Amino acid sequence: MQVHNNVSPIRLLQSQGLPVLKLGQHVKVEIIAKSPSGQGVISLAGKNVPAQLEAHVRPGEIFWASVREINQNSIVLKKESIPSTAIHNLSPQETMLLVNRGLSLEPRFVQLLNGFLSAENSSLLSLLAGTNLPFSEYIRKLLRTAVPSWQTIKENNSILNYFRILGTDNENLIMKMLKSGQNSANNFTNIKLELLRIIAEYGNLLSGENKLLLNQFLNEITAQQLWYQTGVHENAYTILHFPLEDNEQYYLVKLAIESLRKGRKIDLQHCRISLQLETPNLGVIGADLLFYDKVLSLSLLSNNPEELEPLLEIMQSEVKECFSQLGIKLESISLKKIEEHPQFEAFINGQQLGGVDVKG
Repeated sequence: MQVHNNVSPIRLLQSQGLPVLKLGQHVKVEIIAKSPSGQGVISLAGKNVPAQLEAHVRPGEIFWASVREINQNSIVLKKESIPSTAIHNLSPQETMLLVNRGLSLEPRFVQLLNGFLSAENSSLLSLLAGTNLPFSEYIRKLLRTAVPSWQTIKENNSILNYFRILGTDNENLIMKMLKSGQNSANNFTNIKLELLRIIAEYGNLLSGENKLLLNQFLNEITAQQLWYQTGVHENAYTILHFPLEDNEQYYLVKLAIESLRKGRKIDLQHCRISLQLETPNLGVIGADLLFYDKVLSLSLLSNNPEELEPLLEIMQSEVKECFSQLGIKLESISLKKIEEHPQFEAFINGQQLGGVDVKG
Protein backbone atom coordinates (compact mmCIF):
# COMPACT_ATOMS: atom_id res chain seq x y z
CA MET A 1 0.00 0.00 0.00
CA GLN A 2 1.33 3.41 -0.92
CA VAL A 3 2.02 5.77 1.96
CA HIS A 4 1.33 9.45 1.15
CA ASN A 5 3.86 11.95 2.56
CA ASN A 6 5.05 9.33 5.05
CA VAL A 7 1.81 9.71 7.01
CA SER A 8 0.08 6.44 7.83
CA PRO A 9 -3.13 5.54 5.98
CA ILE A 10 -6.05 3.55 7.38
CA ARG A 11 -8.09 1.22 5.14
CA LEU A 12 -11.75 0.57 5.93
CA LEU A 13 -13.88 -2.11 4.25
CA GLN A 14 -17.09 -0.84 2.62
CA SER A 15 -18.91 -3.95 3.89
CA GLN A 16 -18.55 -2.90 7.54
CA GLY A 17 -21.57 -0.52 7.72
CA LEU A 18 -19.48 2.65 7.68
CA PRO A 19 -20.78 6.16 8.35
CA VAL A 20 -21.40 8.20 5.19
CA LEU A 21 -18.03 9.56 4.06
CA LYS A 22 -17.07 11.88 1.20
CA LEU A 23 -13.80 12.32 -0.65
CA GLY A 24 -11.75 15.09 0.94
CA GLN A 25 -13.77 15.06 4.16
CA HIS A 26 -11.92 15.40 7.48
CA VAL A 27 -12.88 13.02 10.29
CA LYS A 28 -11.71 12.55 13.85
CA VAL A 29 -10.26 9.08 14.45
CA GLU A 30 -9.38 7.25 17.66
CA ILE A 31 -7.39 4.01 17.54
CA ILE A 32 -9.18 1.58 19.88
CA ALA A 33 -7.18 -1.60 19.31
CA LYS A 34 -4.52 -3.02 17.00
CA SER A 35 -3.09 -6.51 16.50
CA PRO A 36 0.49 -7.32 15.38
CA SER A 37 -0.87 -8.13 11.91
CA GLY A 38 -2.24 -4.59 11.57
CA GLN A 39 -5.88 -5.51 12.03
CA GLY A 40 -7.53 -3.07 14.41
CA VAL A 41 -10.58 -1.17 15.54
CA ILE A 42 -11.07 2.60 15.28
CA SER A 43 -13.76 4.92 16.60
CA LEU A 44 -15.28 6.97 13.78
CA ALA A 45 -18.37 9.23 14.09
CA GLY A 46 -19.35 7.49 17.33
CA LYS A 47 -19.01 3.96 15.90
CA ASN A 48 -16.34 1.31 16.38
CA VAL A 49 -15.21 0.17 12.94
CA PRO A 50 -12.73 -2.61 11.94
CA ALA A 51 -9.76 -1.25 9.99
CA GLN A 52 -6.46 -2.27 8.45
CA LEU A 53 -3.82 -0.07 10.12
CA GLU A 54 -0.27 0.80 9.13
CA ALA A 55 2.62 0.16 11.46
CA HIS A 56 3.07 3.63 12.94
CA VAL A 57 -0.34 4.13 14.54
CA ARG A 58 -0.83 3.07 18.16
CA PRO A 59 -3.88 2.29 20.34
CA GLY A 60 -5.07 5.39 22.18
CA GLU A 61 -4.03 7.83 19.44
CA ILE A 62 -6.61 10.46 18.47
CA PHE A 63 -6.06 12.48 15.33
CA TRP A 64 -7.66 14.09 12.29
CA ALA A 65 -7.68 12.15 9.03
CA SER A 66 -8.84 12.97 5.53
CA VAL A 67 -10.73 10.67 3.18
CA ARG A 68 -8.25 10.08 0.33
CA GLU A 69 -9.76 7.20 -1.64
CA ILE A 70 -13.26 5.75 -2.00
CA ASN A 71 -13.82 2.68 -4.16
CA GLN A 72 -16.25 -0.23 -4.30
CA ASN A 73 -14.42 -2.31 -1.70
CA SER A 74 -12.69 0.07 0.68
CA ILE A 75 -12.11 3.60 1.93
CA VAL A 76 -8.63 4.97 2.66
CA LEU A 77 -8.10 7.57 5.38
CA LYS A 78 -4.84 9.50 5.68
CA LYS A 79 -3.66 10.78 9.02
CA GLU A 80 -3.19 14.55 8.89
CA SER A 81 -0.51 16.29 10.93
CA ILE A 82 -2.69 19.25 11.94
CA PRO A 83 -3.72 20.48 15.41
CA SER A 84 -7.04 19.02 16.56
CA THR A 85 -8.49 22.38 17.63
CA ALA A 86 -6.77 24.93 15.42
CA ILE A 87 -7.42 23.93 11.81
CA HIS A 88 -7.35 26.97 9.53
CA ASN A 89 -7.90 29.21 12.59
CA LEU A 90 -11.26 27.58 13.39
CA SER A 91 -12.59 27.24 16.91
CA PRO A 92 -13.37 23.71 18.18
CA GLN A 93 -17.11 24.46 17.72
CA GLU A 94 -16.58 25.61 14.14
CA THR A 95 -14.39 22.61 13.41
CA MET A 96 -17.02 20.17 14.66
CA LEU A 97 -19.74 22.00 12.71
CA LEU A 98 -17.82 21.44 9.47
CA VAL A 99 -16.86 17.88 10.41
CA ASN A 100 -20.50 16.97 11.10
CA ARG A 101 -21.59 18.56 7.82
CA GLY A 102 -18.89 16.65 5.91
CA LEU A 103 -17.26 19.85 4.61
CA SER A 104 -13.68 20.93 4.10
CA LEU A 105 -12.24 22.73 7.10
CA GLU A 106 -12.35 26.23 5.63
CA PRO A 107 -13.61 29.45 7.28
CA ARG A 108 -15.78 30.38 4.25
CA PHE A 109 -18.02 27.38 4.91
CA VAL A 110 -18.48 28.49 8.53
CA GLN A 111 -19.45 31.96 7.30
CA LEU A 112 -22.03 30.53 4.90
CA LEU A 113 -23.55 28.11 7.43
CA ASN A 114 -23.73 30.59 10.30
CA GLY A 115 -24.76 33.50 8.09
CA PHE A 116 -27.72 31.50 6.79
CA LEU A 117 -28.94 30.83 10.34
CA SER A 118 -28.29 34.27 11.79
CA ALA A 119 -29.69 36.39 8.94
CA GLU A 120 -32.60 38.48 10.23
CA ASN A 121 -34.21 38.58 6.79
CA SER A 122 -34.10 36.24 3.82
CA SER A 123 -32.73 37.90 0.69
CA LEU A 124 -35.00 35.76 -1.45
CA LEU A 125 -38.00 36.69 0.67
CA SER A 126 -37.23 40.36 0.10
CA LEU A 127 -37.06 39.69 -3.65
CA LEU A 128 -40.49 38.06 -3.51
CA ALA A 129 -41.82 41.01 -1.56
CA GLY A 130 -40.81 43.40 -4.34
CA THR A 131 -37.11 44.32 -4.12
CA ASN A 132 -36.33 45.52 -7.64
CA LEU A 133 -33.06 44.67 -9.33
CA PRO A 134 -31.93 44.60 -12.94
CA PHE A 135 -32.84 41.22 -14.46
CA SER A 136 -34.80 40.29 -11.31
CA GLU A 137 -38.28 39.93 -12.83
CA TYR A 138 -37.59 36.53 -14.40
CA ILE A 139 -36.05 35.26 -11.14
CA ARG A 140 -39.03 36.61 -9.18
CA LYS A 141 -41.36 34.82 -11.60
CA LEU A 142 -39.46 31.53 -11.13
CA LEU A 143 -39.64 31.96 -7.36
CA ARG A 144 -43.35 32.73 -7.29
CA THR A 145 -44.22 29.69 -9.38
CA ALA A 146 -42.22 27.49 -6.98
CA VAL A 147 -43.25 28.86 -3.59
CA PRO A 148 -45.83 26.65 -1.83
CA SER A 149 -48.96 28.27 -0.39
CA TRP A 150 -51.29 27.31 2.44
CA GLN A 151 -53.58 25.90 -0.24
CA THR A 152 -50.92 23.81 -2.05
CA ILE A 153 -48.56 22.77 0.75
CA LYS A 154 -50.39 19.45 1.20
CA GLU A 155 -49.86 18.58 -2.45
CA ASN A 156 -47.21 16.01 -3.22
CA ASN A 157 -43.69 17.40 -3.56
CA SER A 158 -44.68 21.08 -3.36
CA ILE A 159 -41.82 21.83 -0.93
CA LEU A 160 -39.33 19.60 -2.78
CA ASN A 161 -40.31 21.35 -6.02
CA TYR A 162 -39.41 24.70 -4.45
CA PHE A 163 -35.91 23.47 -3.54
CA ARG A 164 -35.46 21.93 -7.00
CA ILE A 165 -36.25 25.27 -8.70
CA LEU A 166 -34.06 27.08 -6.15
CA GLY A 167 -31.11 24.98 -7.35
CA THR A 168 -30.18 22.89 -4.29
CA ASP A 169 -29.19 19.98 -6.56
CA ASN A 170 -27.73 22.20 -9.27
CA GLU A 171 -24.16 20.86 -9.42
CA ASN A 172 -25.21 17.20 -9.17
CA LEU A 173 -27.63 17.61 -12.08
CA ILE A 174 -24.99 19.32 -14.22
CA MET A 175 -22.48 16.55 -13.46
CA LYS A 176 -25.00 13.83 -14.38
CA MET A 177 -25.82 15.58 -17.64
CA LEU A 178 -22.16 16.03 -18.55
CA LYS A 179 -21.47 12.36 -17.84
CA SER A 180 -24.39 11.32 -20.03
CA GLY A 181 -23.34 13.68 -22.84
CA GLN A 182 -26.41 15.93 -22.53
CA ASN A 183 -26.30 19.68 -23.03
CA SER A 184 -27.24 20.96 -19.57
CA ALA A 185 -28.05 24.45 -20.85
CA ASN A 186 -30.91 23.11 -22.94
CA ASN A 187 -32.41 20.75 -20.37
CA PHE A 188 -33.19 22.65 -17.22
CA THR A 189 -32.92 25.93 -15.41
CA ASN A 190 -33.11 27.05 -11.82
CA ILE A 191 -32.65 30.23 -9.83
CA LYS A 192 -29.01 29.56 -8.95
CA LEU A 193 -28.13 29.01 -12.62
CA GLU A 194 -29.92 32.21 -13.60
CA LEU A 195 -28.07 34.25 -10.97
CA LEU A 196 -24.72 32.85 -12.12
CA ARG A 197 -25.63 33.59 -15.76
CA ILE A 198 -26.63 37.20 -14.98
CA ILE A 199 -23.42 37.88 -13.06
CA ALA A 200 -21.27 36.27 -15.80
CA GLU A 201 -22.96 37.97 -18.77
CA TYR A 202 -23.96 41.33 -17.36
CA GLY A 203 -21.67 41.83 -14.38
CA ASN A 204 -19.92 44.81 -15.96
CA LEU A 205 -23.26 46.59 -16.40
CA LEU A 206 -24.38 46.18 -12.78
CA SER A 207 -23.77 48.69 -10.02
CA GLY A 208 -21.75 47.63 -7.01
CA GLU A 209 -24.92 47.57 -4.89
CA ASN A 210 -26.76 45.33 -7.36
CA LYS A 211 -23.80 42.95 -7.61
CA LEU A 212 -23.73 42.75 -3.82
CA LEU A 213 -27.42 41.87 -3.64
CA LEU A 214 -27.16 39.23 -6.35
CA ASN A 215 -24.20 37.67 -4.54
CA GLN A 216 -26.22 37.68 -1.31
CA PHE A 217 -28.91 35.67 -3.11
CA LEU A 218 -26.26 33.25 -4.35
CA ASN A 219 -24.73 32.86 -0.88
CA GLU A 220 -28.15 32.18 0.60
CA ILE A 221 -28.83 29.43 -1.94
CA THR A 222 -25.35 27.92 -1.47
CA ALA A 223 -25.76 27.92 2.31
CA GLN A 224 -29.16 26.25 1.93
CA GLN A 225 -27.46 23.60 -0.20
CA LEU A 226 -25.00 22.94 2.63
CA TRP A 227 -27.78 22.62 5.22
CA TYR A 228 -30.04 20.69 2.80
CA GLN A 229 -27.64 17.73 2.94
CA THR A 230 -27.94 15.46 5.97
CA GLY A 231 -24.28 15.71 7.00
CA VAL A 232 -22.07 12.81 8.09
CA HIS A 233 -22.83 12.61 11.81
CA GLU A 234 -24.19 9.32 13.15
CA ASN A 235 -27.63 10.98 13.01
CA ALA A 236 -28.86 12.75 9.88
CA TYR A 237 -29.52 16.48 10.41
CA THR A 238 -30.89 19.01 7.95
CA ILE A 239 -32.22 22.58 8.08
CA LEU A 240 -34.63 23.99 5.48
CA HIS A 241 -35.85 27.57 5.05
CA PHE A 242 -38.62 28.24 2.55
CA PRO A 243 -41.26 30.92 1.90
CA LEU A 244 -44.96 30.21 2.31
CA GLU A 245 -47.55 32.30 0.47
CA ASP A 246 -50.87 33.31 1.99
CA ASN A 247 -53.13 35.94 0.40
CA GLU A 248 -50.19 37.29 -1.65
CA GLN A 249 -48.09 37.73 1.50
CA TYR A 250 -44.91 35.70 2.06
CA TYR A 251 -43.81 34.22 5.39
CA LEU A 252 -40.56 32.42 6.16
CA VAL A 253 -40.79 28.83 7.43
CA LYS A 254 -37.83 27.33 9.29
CA LEU A 255 -37.62 23.54 9.51
CA ALA A 256 -35.04 21.31 11.24
CA ILE A 257 -34.98 17.51 11.07
CA GLU A 258 -32.78 15.03 12.92
CA SER A 259 -33.17 11.30 12.59
CA LEU A 260 -31.50 7.95 12.68
CA ARG A 261 -30.12 6.94 9.31
CA LYS A 262 -31.88 4.33 7.23
CA GLY A 263 -29.20 3.49 4.69
CA ARG A 264 -28.62 6.80 2.91
CA LYS A 265 -32.06 8.11 3.86
CA ILE A 266 -33.53 9.53 7.05
CA ASP A 267 -35.58 7.26 9.31
CA LEU A 268 -38.97 8.96 9.62
CA GLN A 269 -40.04 6.55 12.37
CA HIS A 270 -37.26 7.74 14.67
CA CYS A 271 -36.82 11.46 14.23
CA ARG A 272 -37.35 14.94 15.61
CA ILE A 273 -38.91 17.65 13.45
CA SER A 274 -39.08 21.29 14.54
CA LEU A 275 -40.89 23.98 12.61
CA GLN A 276 -41.11 27.74 13.14
CA LEU A 277 -43.36 30.18 11.29
CA GLU A 278 -44.09 33.86 11.77
CA THR A 279 -47.83 34.47 11.34
CA PRO A 280 -49.65 37.81 10.88
CA ASN A 281 -52.09 37.31 13.76
CA LEU A 282 -50.43 34.98 16.27
CA GLY A 283 -46.78 36.05 15.95
CA VAL A 284 -44.07 33.38 15.95
CA ILE A 285 -45.42 29.84 16.32
CA GLY A 286 -43.29 26.71 16.71
CA ALA A 287 -44.01 23.01 16.59
CA ASP A 288 -41.72 20.36 18.04
CA LEU A 289 -42.51 16.79 16.95
CA LEU A 290 -40.80 13.69 18.32
CA PHE A 291 -41.51 10.43 16.47
CA TYR A 292 -40.62 7.08 18.03
CA ASP A 293 -41.75 4.03 16.09
CA LYS A 294 -45.33 5.03 15.24
CA VAL A 295 -45.96 7.24 18.28
CA LEU A 296 -45.78 11.05 18.19
CA SER A 297 -45.35 13.62 20.96
CA LEU A 298 -46.19 17.15 19.83
CA SER A 299 -45.41 20.46 21.51
CA LEU A 300 -46.84 23.74 20.21
CA LEU A 301 -44.79 26.80 21.10
CA SER A 302 -45.69 30.47 21.21
CA ASN A 303 -44.82 33.65 23.06
CA ASN A 304 -48.46 33.66 24.13
CA PRO A 305 -49.54 29.99 24.30
CA GLU A 306 -52.87 30.91 25.91
CA GLU A 307 -53.91 32.37 22.55
CA LEU A 308 -53.52 28.93 20.96
CA GLU A 309 -55.68 27.08 23.50
CA PRO A 310 -59.06 27.77 21.79
CA LEU A 311 -57.62 26.76 18.42
CA LEU A 312 -56.13 23.57 19.87
CA GLU A 313 -59.43 22.58 21.49
CA ILE A 314 -61.19 22.93 18.14
CA MET A 315 -58.57 21.09 16.07
CA GLN A 316 -57.18 18.47 18.47
CA SER A 317 -59.49 15.64 17.35
CA GLU A 318 -58.96 16.48 13.68
CA VAL A 319 -55.18 16.53 14.09
CA LYS A 320 -55.20 13.16 15.87
CA GLU A 321 -57.34 11.70 13.08
CA CYS A 322 -54.99 13.04 10.39
CA PHE A 323 -52.00 11.36 12.02
CA SER A 324 -54.04 8.21 12.62
CA GLN A 325 -54.70 7.96 8.88
CA LEU A 326 -50.92 8.02 8.40
CA GLY A 327 -50.55 5.14 10.87
CA ILE A 328 -49.19 7.37 13.65
CA LYS A 329 -50.61 7.59 17.15
CA LEU A 330 -50.57 11.15 18.52
CA GLU A 331 -49.79 10.36 22.16
CA SER A 332 -49.71 13.89 23.56
CA ILE A 333 -50.07 17.58 22.64
CA SER A 334 -48.71 20.28 24.92
CA LEU A 335 -48.58 24.08 24.82
CA LYS A 336 -45.41 25.85 25.90
CA LYS A 337 -43.80 29.26 25.85
CA ILE A 338 -40.93 29.42 23.37
CA GLU A 339 -38.63 30.89 26.03
CA GLU A 340 -39.34 27.89 28.29
CA HIS A 341 -38.22 25.44 25.62
CA PRO A 342 -34.60 26.47 24.85
CA GLN A 343 -33.81 23.16 23.14
CA PHE A 344 -36.24 24.08 20.38
CA GLU A 345 -34.49 27.38 19.68
CA ALA A 346 -31.08 25.69 19.65
CA PHE A 347 -32.22 22.80 17.46
CA ILE A 348 -33.86 24.92 14.77
CA ASN A 349 -30.76 27.16 14.68
CA GLY A 350 -28.13 24.57 13.90
CA GLN A 351 -27.46 22.67 17.12
CA GLN A 352 -27.78 18.95 16.61
CA LEU A 353 -29.31 17.40 19.74
CA GLY A 354 -29.10 13.63 19.21
CA GLY A 355 -31.17 11.17 21.15
CA VAL A 356 -33.86 10.54 18.55
CA ASP A 357 -33.48 6.82 19.13
CA VAL A 358 -34.55 7.20 22.78
CA LYS A 359 -38.23 7.47 23.55
CA GLY A 360 -38.79 10.87 25.16
